[in-house]
Amino acid sequence: MRVTKSQLKQIIEEEVKQLQEVEYDDAGPMYAEPEEGATTSDEAEVLVPGFGGLRIDQIKNRIVQDLSEMSDAAAAGDFRRIGSSRLDILSLFLKTLDRHQALGD
Repeated sequence: MRVTKSQLKQIIEEEVKQLQEVEYDDAGPMYAEPEEGATTSDEAEVLVPGFGGLRIDQIKNRIVQDLSEMSDAAAAGDFRRIGSSRLDILSLFLKTLDRHQALGD
């Protein structure tokens, strides 16, 4: 997949914004913890075990983007582009959304 200059700029801006929004205390970054019976806000930064910290809305956007790219690769018969590591990351994202009750209806 080719990335245009404007897409790359948008990705970089999102990553820089994410870094600027992380709150720190003596123990390190503060991540929202899942609460029983409550959905975590889309703006909350959460820890994706084995991956790092992302906001809920960033996780959802990454899932949509990854599924779209995987679908394009599968339609083209290029299953190597999907790869098991990519599926593992997708699984981590979905498990994190589930823990924070942010999967939707």
